[in-house]
Amino acid sequence: SWVLLKSTVLRAVRYSQEQQLLDLEFRSGAIYRYSHFLPNQYADFLAADSHGQYFNHHILNRFPVQQLRPAYRKRA
Repeated sequence: SWVLLKSTVLRAVRYSQEQQLLDLEFRSGAIYRYSHFLPNQYADFLAADSHGQYFNHHILNRFPVQQLRPAYRKRA
């Protein structure tokens, strides 16, 4: 189940320890799935003072990723 985050960039996180999958929902509405994400890394992410900074330094471009949902379209 999703855990809401207090972050200006990220809205929520979901983690599967059995499959080592991290799902991140961004405030844009986009959802990305990161694979091979270890339980201790998830614990570190949750404990981080800034989830956005943790993402930028420890997740972005470091794990296989797939987009599950694109960002919301802005209305004209």
